[in-house]
Amino acid sequence: MAASVNVWFLGNARALTAFAPYALRGLSLGPLLFGVVLAMGGVGGLTGVLPAPSAGRRFGVGRGPRRTEPLRDRLDGGASPPSHGDAALFVLATSLGLGQFLFGLGMGLEDPNEMGYRQAVAPHHLQSRVNASIRTINRIMFLIGAVIAGGLGTTFG
Repeated sequence: MAASVNVWFLGNARALTAFAPYALRGLSLGPLLFGVVLAMGGVGGLTGVLPAPSAGRRFGVGRGPRRTEPLRDRLDGGASPPSHGDAALFVLATSLGLGQFLFGLGMGLEDPNEMGYRQAVAPHHLQSRVNASIRTINRIMFLIGAVIAGGLGTTFG
């Protein structure tokens, strides 16, 4: 599970780092619309956290995250640049916002159950070390992913 989460952090950092300039420059969203699109991920996360305990009880904290990962992971589709009309921009922003909402929803459903599983299987005396180690490596993977995306973006545009 730790390896899976760290690979996810690496990929998510690459995607999010590349998404910002693509949405702002390539899709011409503008800062306010881009902020609204990203905020939909937070709304989705909050919405996903609310039923997370029920999902954990229904599927089990070990299996629950595996069932919600596809929801989160398959929402990485691209969009074509809009024509410069307001209607096209609205449709594009709505689609991206919905994708962010569903991405956040999957994370909100998965994360509490994943952490619950980790706490259930780690020996009590090692819980702080296990959690600190995984969280530290997560942040390192996020840093590496962002640097990779920045390098690829600089090299290939």
